[in-house]
Amino acid sequence: MAKFPIVTIEKYQGPNSGYHYPAEKWVCCEEDRIVDTLKSVKKINPNITGIFYYNIVLDFPQYRLHENFAKNESWWLHDQHGNVLRVKGGGHGNADLLVYDTTQKAVADLFMNACLGLVQAGSVDGCFVDRPVVTGLSSHDGLTDDMILDNLESHVTTLQQLQHNLKQAPLIANHAYAMPGINSVMIAVFPASEEGILTLQWCADRGKLVEAHMISEHGCESDEGIQDYLAAFLIGAGNYSYFGCGSWFTSALSIDYQWKTSYEKPLGPPTGRAVKTELVYKRDFASGTTVQFDCSTNKGEIHWAKSESLTQQNGSATS
Repeated sequence: MAKFPIVTIEKYQGPNSGYHYPAEKWVCCEEDRIVDTLKSVKKINPNITGIFYYNIVLDFPQYRLHENFAKNESWWLHDQHGNVLRVKGGGHGNADLLVYDTTQKAVADLFMNACLGLVQAGSVDGCFVDRPVVTGLSSHDGLTDDMILDNLESHVTTLQQLQHNLKQAPLIANHAYAMPGINSVMIAVFPASEEGILTLQWCADRGKLVEAHMISEHGCESDEGIQDYLAAFLIGAGNYSYFGCGSWFTSALSIDYQWKTSYEKPLGPPTGRAVKTELVYKRDFASGTTVQFDCSTNKGEIHWAKSESLTQQNGSATS
């Protein structure tokens, strides 16, 4: 794990590792396990950026945050008839989870402080917030359109305030490409397509840290399997753009599975922005590595330079 420049520890670190883990066995407190794991990684590589994960919609019961939230029913999201809203998701099988009503300042503050306190204490370097825009909530949950809109708007204001409090620390908002005032985003299912390139460029052009995540079902078991996706990433990447490939739940897999020899190839900074001729993008890097991506076939080619080409270069490589 310490090979990666940025590491996020998710909600199933430790004894809550099963996708359908029995509800009666959920164990507090996930915050401590996340911090402990990041400390272990940083003992090996103190330069990594360690990120704390939580969800702005789902109240996961293995978090200490849940213990505080569950004490006050008025903080829970209710439907238009006043019934407590419970939803399934996040890998907790058929469990019905409570939902944060972040339209209330007390709830927004509770949510923000869960990660802010860890950053201020030096335990983690930043926060990853899941579902800020893709909430999974709909009228089928007994919510009116206005209630859904209010919920979404409260996510924006909550994260903007959290980012203000975090200052320059990364706040990675999943899917929230156009959310103003947030310095980092994740493309959760990065596609090998022009759409993926343009989304990455749009975010990078606005100075956002971007995590581009290729899901393993598309072929990240080999360097050949990731080539089209990695080529699309390199075409669109800017400063603080990161690429990775893996499944959502990897407890049964070795971390070696996540690391590809392509990540060790010479790259260096790009010599300029990608150039598109008809349907083909091309981009060169200081090492001599060249990349192209054909939008008509969604196929990419990476011609890696020899390792010694990077000798004596001072530029920082795109991650």
